[in-house]
Amino acid sequence: MKDLRSAQSLTIEEMAGILKIGRTKAYEFVNNNPPFTVVTIDNKLKRISAKSFFSWLDGNMPIDPEPGHLA
Repeated sequence: MKDLRSAQSLTIEEMAGILKIGRTKAYEFVNNNPPFTVVTIDNKLKRISAKSFFSWLDGNMPIDPEPGHLA
């Protein structure tokens, strides 16, 4: 298994696996103003900033959101 903490970005499926939730719930979570940075590519493909996701997961909320955060 690859070390996702050192990755630049995560897929929705990788995030779902970490949180132990289903794919549908993961998409709902990401599409409803998540507390971490999500970048949308070509109005469809979503990638999650690994740095902001793991910061949130560890309970360390960033002071300034990273560029690309969906509001």
